[in-house]
Amino acid sequence: MKSAANYDRPIYSRIMTEPPHDSRPPGATKRDYDRTLGVVECFTVITEQCPSGAVRRVAEAALEAVKGGGRGVLREQAHYVLMAIRGWRGERSAQVHRSLSEFIGATKDDPGESG
Repeated sequence: MKSAANYDRPIYSRIMTEPPHDSRPPGATKRDYDRTLGVVECFTVITEQCPSGAVRRVAEAALEAVKGGGRGVLREQAHYVLMAIRGWRGERSAQVHRSLSEFIGATKDDPGESG
């Protein structure tokens, strides 16, 4: 049976005192989320960890495009995937978003990349 004392407080004060939900997968440390991921690694993380089926399909299509088009399609596919993950939240999504944004910014003026 739950403590009656907890239910005597308004819901907002119970919510504000509860610890925040940890969105990290089991065994992952904070350090895992500070590292910059590679583009293909970002796509793979999305296919394995993003809760949205539509976003996972975009990342899967991006992986297939990279298999067929190689390095020349990385920037374009990174952009598509970055736009698709806008609604994904949490530490892993922030890491993926940051990594893809850095890649797109770094390749913006690179003549070796398409786009």
